[in-house]
Amino acid sequence: MAITQVTQYNSTPTVAGDYAAQNKHIQAFINQTNNHSFILTDPTATTIPAIALGTYISSGGTLFLVDTANYTILGSVASGNNYIKMSVSGTTLTATWIQDISAYTYNPIYGYLASGTDMILPYLVTYDGSSVYNKYRNDITQYVTDQNLRTTDSPTFVEVTTTNGPNKPVDYVGSTMPEVKIGGFISGGTGTVTNVKLPLTGTYMVIATQSGGTNVFRYSGGTVISLVIWLIALRIS
Repeated sequence: MAITQVTQYNSTPTVAGDYAAQNKHIQAFINQTNNHSFILTDPTATTIPAIALGTYISSGGTLFLVDTANYTILGSVASGNNYIKMSVSGTTLTATWIQDISAYTYNPIYGYLASGTDMILPYLVTYDGSSVYNKYRNDITQYVTDQNLRTTDSPTFVEVTTTNGPNKPVDYVGSTMPEVKIGGFISGGTGTVTNVKLPLTGTYMVIATQSGGTNVFRYSGGTVISLVIWLIALRIS
C-alpha cells in the first residue's frame, strides 16, 4: 500500500523511460477528467473509505499513483466532518484524516487548499459517531467560502403555516381589535351594528361593511370606526 511518485519525463525525450513516463501522465489526465472523478472507494456505501487503487493525485505539480492496493487513510475519523490531508514524504504521499481545515488556503495555481506542502483532497466524509460514513465530493469554492459544508439540500418553502406568528391573520369578534405586525390581517365585528376600535399602533387599510354599505378606508391605529357590522383591516405600516 503506497502512493508513489510517477517519474517525471525529460522535456526532450532521450530514453524509452521518458516515453513510458509520458504515457503515465497522459493516462493520469484521462483518468482525472473521466472515470476517476471520485477516488474514494465504495462511494455509495456507508463504510469508511480508502483511496482507490490506480488513483492519480497531483500534489505541488508532481504526479503520484496509488500503485499496489487501496490506500488506507491514516489516523482516525471523528463524529461530524472529516477531511483528507495529503503530505509529501520524499517520493511518496501520505494521506491522513483531519477535522480542522481552517489553516488551509486556496492555491489558484494547483487548484486545491494548501498549507505549506500539504494539501486537502476535495472530499468530505461525515461520520455519525456509530457506524455510518457518508462521502461527498465538493467543489473547491465551497471550501473557500464555508468550512461548514452542507451535506443536504436547503429546503425551499412554497407556503409556511404557523399556529402563532406576527403576521398570522386574526379572526376576532369584538369591539377592540388586537395588535398585529406589519402585513397582518384582522377581521372584526359582531354581526350587528357596533363601533370597532383599531389596534393602537400602525396604519391600516380597512374594508368595512357598515349600516350604510361597504366602504374602504385608510386609518391610523386607535381609530374608532362606527356602525360596523363586519370589518377587515390590513396593517401597512
